[in-house]
This record gives sequence, C-alpha cells and structure tokens, in this order.
Amino acid sequence: MARAMKRIVLTLFIACAVIAPLLIPMTLIVVAPVGERPLLVERMARGDTVTLAHINSIYREPVEEVLKLKGDTLLLDEVRTSSYGVKEYYRITEGIRKIEYKKFRFNNAHNAFTLAVKGRRVEAVASHPDVAISVEIARRPLVRYLWWLVASR
Repeated sequence: MARAMKRIVLTLFIACAVIAPLLIPMTLIVVAPVGERPLLVERMARGDTVTLAHINSIYREPVEEVLKLKGDTLLLDEVRTSSYGVKEYYRITEGIRKIEYKKFRFNNAHNAFTLAVKGRRVEAVASHPDVAISVEIARRPLVRYLWWLVASR
C-alpha cells in the first residue's frame, strides 16, 4: 500500500509540474476583426510597440500613432506627423499626452490603415477592408496561447 501511495504522489507531482506552467498568465496582443477569429495573437513584453498608421480623416495627412506596452496597457508614446493641423487635432502641439489603452478599435475604411506589432506589419489587416478591427492587450494562460498557435496553422 505504501508503494502504491508513493506512485500516486509521484504521479500527481509530475502532473502538477507539467500542467502548472501551462496555467501561467502571459501578456498577449490579440488583433481580430470584431466578432471573428483573431488575425494575430502574440506575446508582448514591456516596451514592445504597436504602430497604427493611417491618413487623418480631417486633414488628409499621414499619421503614425506609436503605442508602447507598459504593464498591461498600451501607452500613447508618440504621434508622428508633419502636419501642424493633425498635431492640433491630437492636442500635441506642445508635447504628447499620455493616453492608456487596454483595447481599441479602428474601422479599416477603404483599407487605409496599417498596423505593426513590434515593428512587423500585420499583413492580415489588409484582407479585411471596411471592417472594425479590435486590438487588445490581454492576460491569458500559456496553454491558451499555444492552443491558438496550433489552431491557426
């Protein structure tokens, strides 16, 4: 009986050692058309960037909004544009305002938006013109991230 109990304890210990790391939460970015499967799920670390580039709808000038991961939120770090009007629109003529996002959406109207995560363009956004695209920072267990990787192939 003692030998059987040792086996049970050892089996439980090994099972916990294998399963526990799969439950560790990690910070992910999830990019998806609203109500559809994700186009991208990727691990994020402090300081990683997300860049949303588009033509400002009012001034018709190019804009790049650069967001940087801080904790579990994206912080507006920089707005790149040569247009003073766009800078007024964003109220950044005298410096950047720190705005935080956990989730945001953009309407990919006329396919005029591009999205880059960690400096790499998310090409799949181009295949969803005139659709609202959601970008979210989420804490999910490692097993869910691995499941998405397997399911997306």
